[in-house]
Amino acid sequence: MRWKTSVPWEVFAGAGLWALGFFQQTPSASRPVLAVLGAALWMRGAGRVDSASRAVWVGWTAGSLFYGFILAWLPATVATYSTTPEPVAWLLILLLDAYLGAYWGLWLWVVVRLRRYPWGTWAWPGAGALLWVGLSQVRSTLLTGFPWGQIETLLVEWPGLVQWADLLGGFALGGWLLLVGWVLQALGPKVRPRTLLGAALLWTLPLAYGQWVQRHWRVWETRTETLAVRIIQPSIPQDVKMTALQALDWFRRQVELSDLGRPGRVQLVVWPEGSVPFYLGPDTPWWNLLQDLQGRNRAYLLLGADRWVRRSPPVVHNSVFLLDPDMRIVDFYDKVHLVPFGEYVPLPSVLFFIDRMVEGIGDFTPGDRLKPVESPWGPLGVLVCFESIFPTLSRDLVRSGARLLITVTNDAWFGRSSGAFQHLLHTRLRVVETRRALLFVANSGISARLDPDGTLRWKTALWAETAVDDDRVPLVAEGLTVWVRWGKLIDGSYWLAALGLLGLAGGPGRRIRQKS
Repeated sequence: MRWKTSVPWEVFAGAGLWALGFFQQTPSASRPVLAVLGAALWMRGAGRVDSASRAVWVGWTAGSLFYGFILAWLPATVATYSTTPEPVAWLLILLLDAYLGAYWGLWLWVVVRLRRYPWGTWAWPGAGALLWVGLSQVRSTLLTGFPWGQIETLLVEWPGLVQWADLLGGFALGGWLLLVGWVLQALGPKVRPRTLLGAALLWTLPLAYGQWVQRHWRVWETRTETLAVRIIQPSIPQDVKMTALQALDWFRRQVELSDLGRPGRVQLVVWPEGSVPFYLGPDTPWWNLLQDLQGRNRAYLLLGADRWVRRSPPVVHNSVFLLDPDMRIVDFYDKVHLVPFGEYVPLPSVLFFIDRMVEGIGDFTPGDRLKPVESPWGPLGVLVCFESIFPTLSRDLVRSGARLLITVTNDAWFGRSSGAFQHLLHTRLRVVETRRALLFVANSGISARLDPDGTLRWKTALWAETAVDDDRVPLVAEGLTVWVRWGKLIDGSYWLAALGLLGLAGGPGRRIRQKS
């Protein structure tokens, strides 16, 4: 293959800056800066690629490298907690990186093809921004979905800039970021007035809306009902949780952290995902411990446990239960979106050869439907593990009446890597989209509370054994955002935009000479 121009290094540099933002060691204040600079380099490099076939390889390689870096913690997790040898684990994760990188290659291919049209030379940045949003929507749905590594999540450290996610969803911020990057790289001594106008509008409109929303929330916060909670972060290593002989010991640690000392000052205690060994029932040794705890605390307890359904063969759900002070089950929720290869093996008749990969992790059955957990304070939208990264799940819970979002998770699988940090980072836009506060309760951290405007109120350290009391958790009673009310229609428009641009890219168009 003959290439007419030099390698567009800007594409790889932009992807590198984006990847740097997803490491927990990166200073928080620099993440939005890295996102914007990365977008400027990415768009400049995209404008230099003049061959559609070359665009596929450049975009795919850059995307695969991006995911290879930010998911570098995943192979060790698979190899440590399953029977899969580490070389095979690396191979499987590299295939995942390649699949995710294919979306980037497809994006760049479409952009180059669109520039064949007479309007393509000036309209491709806007079309590319819209396509990026559409492909993000596709990636979050296709093959069970995996919206990890969304570049717009790096913007959450600028809360005033991301508030309009309640209008068009968090994915739309990714398209906005590319437009900002294109305008930034176009600035220079001979910049056109319309480019300056575009730059001004791209920044001032989101910031003005963000200021208005945050000012409105500060007033609204004083009139909002609140809930007093205690979250438990026991920091139990995963190899200990998987050892039956130590089950009672680590369960006692959670009970000790949950003891309130005196009843009445906390209404709800929240434990992380999988906080009960095996299953919850009166015939287990931990049932008596829970009875004693509830008798002393006189508070409600939300905890994660397996739910066994007696069928042939037995069905196991990854569930969350709400217990009242008298140990009655008020309500429960069965996780509906399971982790592929972690909680189940997809297409077992085809992928029979990796059946042992989930040994020690467990095979679960998804719940029948997504629903809030009913409580004395109204519906609670509970999300288990990586369900919190899917915008549609939190949106549907709020449409069903959820006044508060709670994510319970066991991120001990990630060790001390950036995996736990990335999980929380991807969750933060869900509160802006839905205008509901969120409690993020993780076994090993990072646990946190987020306000409805996306502000991080507090967070815990990774692998710190701790309990955090918070008596001002907002319970939003009413009001649906545009995204929550009309989100399905907006999602459909993103799908149509992606399909339409793909159709245009595959159609005939007058060839226009590109300048390097």
